[in-house]
Amino acid sequence: MLKRALNFLAHELQGSFPDQSKSDSPSPQISLGNLMRFNPLPSDNNQLVITLLNISEEPFIKNTLLNPDRATSKGGKDNIFTNLNLQLIFTAMIDDYEKALQTISHTIRFFQSSPEFRLERNESADDQESEPVKIMMYLQTLSLEEVYQLKNSTGGNFQPFVCYKMRLSKG
Repeated sequence: MLKRALNFLAHELQGSFPDQSKSDSPSPQISLGNLMRFNPLPSDNNQLVITLLNISEEPFIKNTLLNPDRATSKGGKDNIFTNLNLQLIFTAMIDDYEKALQTISHTIRFFQSSPEFRLERNESADDQESEPVKIMMYLQTLSLEEVYQLKNSTGGNFQPFVCYKMRLSKG
């Protein structure tokens, strides 16, 4: 479910950037990845990297009154959809700082204009991977301490980024 949802999100975001043939500068390549592998920043880089920072269960939707699947489950081998919150970092791994800021601004505009997505049922997958998924994106603010820890964990390689909470629920 995680890989499918993150790849879908990357594809949607990639499609929101202007057509490269009609633009002076190429659009960044959207990819899923670990920020640690970009230390130091490769030369001639033009990527927006989506990194999964944290996963937590959505406690509000877990309530049995709001989630009939939980209420009817007997705790056995039933396939119960797990509602999750993913903390994601979108980092502009771009040499030109102004271009990196433009990329982050575009990312924020994209999710503010369309914060909700629906990932349709996947007939070729099995079990939970095939379930339709509702995706909600929420801008998240990190404290200065969290930003400092993030900077230290990437070896001081600090690029413009934005943090979002991605809520996955049964679609």
